[in-house]
Amino acid sequence: MSRSRTPARLAALALLCAGAVWGAEYTLEDCLRIAEEKSGDIRDYKEQIAKVDAQIDEAYGNAMPSIDFSAQFTRDWYDAAKTGSTPAFLDPDDPAFDASAAMAAGFLGSSMAPKPWQLQAGFTLTQILYAQGKVSTGVDIAKETKRMMEVQLDAKIRDLSKSVRQTFMQVLYVEEAVAVYDSAVAQAGRYRELAESMFDQGMANELTALRARVSEEDLVAGRQKMQADLKLLRYSLLNAIGLDADTTARFVGSLDGDLPRVDLEEAVANAMSNRQELKQLEQGKKIQEKLVDIQTANYKPTVVLGAAYTKTGGWDEFSDIDFEMGTDKRIFLMASWNIFNGMQTKNKAAQARTEVRRMEISDETARRGIRLEVESLWNAYEEALSRLPVRERQEELSKKALEIAEKTWAVGNSTQLELLDAHLGWRNAKLDLLKARMDAQVAYRALEAAQGKR
Repeated sequence: MSRSRTPARLAALALLCAGAVWGAEYTLEDCLRIAEEKSGDIRDYKEQIAKVDAQIDEAYGNAMPSIDFSAQFTRDWYDAAKTGSTPAFLDPDDPAFDASAAMAAGFLGSSMAPKPWQLQAGFTLTQILYAQGKVSTGVDIAKETKRMMEVQLDAKIRDLSKSVRQTFMQVLYVEEAVAVYDSAVAQAGRYRELAESMFDQGMANELTALRARVSEEDLVAGRQKMQADLKLLRYSLLNAIGLDADTTARFVGSLDGDLPRVDLEEAVANAMSNRQELKQLEQGKKIQEKLVDIQTANYKPTVVLGAAYTKTGGWDEFSDIDFEMGTDKRIFLMASWNIFNGMQTKNKAAQARTEVRRMEISDETARRGIRLEVESLWNAYEEALSRLPVRERQEELSKKALEIAEKTWAVGNSTQLELLDAHLGWRNAKLDLLKARMDAQVAYRALEAAQGKR
């Protein structure tokens, strides 16, 4: 039987080649930080928050005065006959001249006919004194919108953190599982070599040697699958944190570590205080209440204070332009108040109040759902913690059983099947222990996330 290229040697060579060079190392904290920096959704939300900041400033601008400049230069081909006499209030040379009336009549000069060349330019300043309360309410809505988006951003960061933590723990589990398979492959290789040696010396039959070889090849195949799973998980984690695929990347951490006991009622209280869904509903309710104010504001008046300064002039020939023009100065106070609009204001206000009540109902439903979620995750975490000492004890006992089986087989007091069975039992117990540790870590992180913690 040829032993020049055994599975154990091939597995050892593959391990040497795979682990010869490592690139960048990432801890869990590194992954969480990079994920937040690289996430497209999070960057997009931050830009939207910056946009809302500008909208807040814009809303404040509605409470500030507005200054406008306007100018109009006209050429008129009016050919009507001149009337001759000019009223005193339309005559620029008369002390009773009224520039506003002259401008309204299209007249500047000694005739009722408008001048062919006309110029009008001036400034107007308006200041809203009272706009039905919509300016201050608009500012409040913009601020509440910003707070809601900040809550949504925090929720996205928490969801991303939960996903990264879970994938990171899976990577650590599969890495340790590969190490278990490496140890098992090495042991199976020793069993095979010893079985082949005993067969060559006539101390064992061929079936014993073949059984040892099959067991070793089965372990090599299992290790290869674990390596493929590990490669896929590493790529998945790199993609989740926004990095390109890198076969040399290494993730540093451990599944070990003491996990705390969690009080159920305290966990529920934390969830009710921190969960982003409830904060979003709270902000949404405040916005809807402000929208009620907006709709009922139509019952109130709008008051505007303004001032205007206008220069007007007209000439018969373009070359006669004289900038000694008439001046119009005005200060005005304007008020408007809707008396009746077909019950539109009343119905719009009723719709806005309905949205407020819907938000209150959604809040009650969300709180019941959150409590149920926390209780479910708490039970899962407690169950995962209770499995840990059981799996640790099983691994300890299976290791002792393997040591006994190895010693008794070496002196011929047990069969090869008993040895292989003991070896399989230890490997499965070790993998079960690793999975129990991973499950406990994942369950704890899920419970933390359900409480609104990062």
